[in-house]
Amino acid sequence: MAKFLEDNNQYHGLKPVFWIEPVKKDVMGYRLTNVEKGQVILPGTPIQTDEVNKTAVVCKYARVLAVATDKKTLTVDRGHHLKAGDVVAVSGAATLVAVEIESVKDETVVLKTASDAVKADSVLVEVATTDNVVAAKNIPNRIVCAVARINELDQTCSATHSAPVIQNMVFYPEEYLNKTIAPGTIYLKGCLGITFMYQ
Repeated sequence: MAKFLEDNNQYHGLKPVFWIEPVKKDVMGYRLTNVEKGQVILPGTPIQTDEVNKTAVVCKYARVLAVATDKKTLTVDRGHHLKAGDVVAVSGAATLVAVEIESVKDETVVLKTASDAVKADSVLVEVATTDNVVAAKNIPNRIVCAVARINELDQTCSATHSAPVIQNMVFYPEEYLNKTIAPGTIYLKGCLGITFMYQ
């Protein structure tokens, strides 16, 4: 699992995740249930919330930067939350093919089996199989809007349900996006108050 201690609202130290700072924030926060002590949850991280219990899970994905010749060892973007034992697939495929992660160390992810489908610039999305159908495990309906440091006393994060997000900074998988409701506009599948643009 990758653990990054970052104090800014940027990926790669280049540009902010949000086009403009979100004005609608769920300030009371959500208790994250699939995180561990030491993790840092950065702005732009997608989460799926339970509004009744005010809990949430991090929706796990990662953009692939490079693939080794063994077709198992991958270099991925910083800030992901994948860990050994997670099951992922290449986003956007007509049929998602699940493959288990064998190990993770910082930006290096090693798959249990080689995959010809994974290439540089692919996006891996965490998946689950139900009735022999592979689909994204969680669909986000909120986006983290401030750095959250996970420790024994605090597993909460603040999130937004209304914001313009720069897609070529976050690289969300296709399974998280809705591109059909309004041609030319990209929405978060679980929350139409969040839109995406390219910069």
